[in-house]
Order: sequence, then structure tokens, then C-alpha cells
Amino acid sequence: GISDSARHHRILTHSADMVTMSLPVMHVVISIVFGMIGSWLKDKLEGVVTEMSWKFIWRRCKRYVPFRKFFGFFGLLPDEFPEKLGPIKLSGVPNMIGLYGNPGADSSEWIIPSYQLLNETGVSALSGDILLDMTEVVEMSIGQNRRKQLGIPEEATQYRWCYPSTNPSLDLDLNAHSDDHLAVESLLTIGGWMYLDRDQKLLAVKTLTLAKDATTETVNFKKQMWRSEWTQTLDRCRFHPVTLSHMVEAGAKYFVWLSPREHIGTGDQQPDIPHGGFAYIFHEPEDFNNSALDCYFAVAPLSSFPTQYRKHMQHRRTDGDPRMHAIQRRIRHHLALGLRRGDGIEIQSLTNDTSMQQIGGTRAHIIQAAAQAADMEVDPTEQYVRRFGDLDSV
Repeated sequence: GISDSARHHRILTHSADMVTMSLPVMHVVISIVFGMIGSWLKDKLEGVVTEMSWKFIWRRCKRYVPFRKFFGFFGLLPDEFPEKLGPIKLSGVPNMIGLYGNPGADSSEWIIPSYQLLNETGVSALSGDILLDMTEVVEMSIGQNRRKQLGIPEEATQYRWCYPSTNPSLDLDLNAHSDDHLAVESLLTIGGWMYLDRDQKLLAVKTLTLAKDATTETVNFKKQMWRSEWTQTLDRCRFHPVTLSHMVEAGAKYFVWLSPREHIGTGDQQPDIPHGGFAYIFHEPEDFNNSALDCYFAVAPLSSFPTQYRKHMQHRRTDGDPRMHAIQRRIRHHLALGLRRGDGIEIQSLTNDTSMQQIGGTRAHIIQAAAQAADMEVDPTEQYVRRFGDLDSV
């Protein structure tokens, strides 16, 4: 018989032969697996690098008009400022009522002594007393239902906007883990709305925080074109420096709060702001020839009765002006000839239309009527009028 040692030797030899024979197969399998992993990882890394490269390029160049036009031509503009603003959520700023006193509706400056700020809020301003500019007091333009959705006191009948602090440097000592302290910081560095009753008594102060999605509980905005003559007409002191970093990176320099239905100058063209809005300019107010990116964001209306609201929305700004209504109807007639939504028509061709001329449809009136309508818009170059969607999207 075969000895045990010989038997073990034969088994080990056979096993070694099997392993040797399987090595090429294992090598192929391992190569394929690692090749697939390597290819996947390579694609991922290339994608990340490419995305990082584009983000780097975008951050460096997004404030330049030719670059934005290039991206816009290919539909590559990201969904961020200045293409959009918000949505924003109103957050209460506690313990500010005692600091307000009663300066009156005519006062445009709010001075907060640093020691009072510390006593009332626990936030210390190492830079000294804080100066805040305020807009005029105006009547609330939204109803009780909308106020309730936004958390605005029911007794509020008036309000005003409070700009960020005008202090050259705002050195705040606060608890970064306290929402109350962060709300105070937001008010002093970003701004907020102040809500008052009929007797000018301050009821609440609300600052702004960005929200992820637009809901009935957020303030939403619609972008519009800002005209250079409006910059010339407004007082220089109304423009305040932009303080939000992402807006500064985009090139915005100054902003201004526009009161509901505010008229700027005496021209036919007026901003469409039934509930107010923010205007942003990307240059010094005295530089009127560099306004290609200037825009304003009107507070978007939101009704508690959407069916009836959509029914009447088209004519919300033209009920008292039959000519504007007639011009809008004529524009819609031409747009209806388009084969698909989004087709535009040249404004010059509209001004040459005989029927449009008979109803007084000048170029300025056509642009104004289209800007006021809910189902059309004027392109930034003011060469075309186009549709931009159903009324349901408003």
C-alpha cells in the first residue's frame, strides 16, 4: 500500500496543479472586475473634476455679461441669483420691539444703542451703536389669509423695510448655537420687514431665511427687467450695498426695496410690483451705461382662492385701462398663430400692425401691456414678446 506521507504528497501536488491551472482564469476575472471598477471610478472622477472645473469657471466669470449671454444661449445658466431670488421664509426676530421705541412714520433711521441691544437680545455690538435705514411706512397690500400663511400679525395694517446696518464694520458677539441670536444677526446684516398697527406701534420684526421650495408659507418672487432710467430717477440714497455673499459674487453692488405699486418718474414704463419688490443693480448708481444685468424681483401674488384668482389674473392691472386691455388682446391674437408655447413675435411687427395702430399700440405701450400680463413677457432685449406658460404656473 501507499504510505500516508506519499498519499499526502500526492494530494498536495494535485491541489497545487489545480491552483496553477486556475490562476490564468482568476487573473482574467480579477482584471475584468478591477477594470470595470477602474473605468467606473475614472468616469466618476472625470465627472467630478469636470463639474469642479465648470463651477470654478462659473464662479470667476458669472458677473461678466458676455459670459452670461454665452451660457444663456445654450440654456446653461444655473437656477440661482440673478436668474432667481428666493423663495424666502419669514423668521421672527425676538426682543426687538422694546428697541424700536416710536420714531414715527416720517423717521427713516433706527438707532440701536449697543448696551440696549445687549440687554434686550444678549447680542453685543462691539462696533458701538447700530444705525439702520428704514423705508417709508406703507399700507399692507395682502389680505388676512395671506398674512396668516406668512406668520404676520393679524393686527398689522402697515409695514416698512429695514435695510442692513450702515455701520462700516459690524462686530457682533453672539452665541452661534442660538436661533434668537442668529435672527438678530440676520436682521442687522441682511435686513427685514417691520409690521405695525394703525397707531404705528411695532408688532413684529421678520428677517429673511432662504427656503428650499416655494410654498404657501414662503415669499416668492418673479424676475423682471430693470430699466436704466429708473436708476437715474431714484434718489441715490435709496440704493444700499448688497451684503449677501452669493449676490456679491454674482456682481450685484446695490439694491433697493420698492413699495407696492410704486411709480418711478412720470414715464409710461413702470415696474409691475403690486406687492413691492427688490431691485438690484450691478454697477455704481451713477454709471447708467452698464446696466445689462440690472433686474428687479417682484413679490409674486398668491391667492387663497386660486380658481377665481387665475380667472381674473390676466386683467389684474388693466381693468382700469381699456387701451392696455385691447393691446393685450391683440398681442394674444398674434401669439396664437405660433405653433407651440414659447414662440415669440417681434415688437416691431406688432407696431406695424394696422389694428394695433388703431388702438394706440405704440412700442412703449406694447412693452408695458406685455409686461403687465400674466401669460406673456418681453425678452431682455425688448425685441420680442413671447408666451412663457399657463396661468397655473403663477
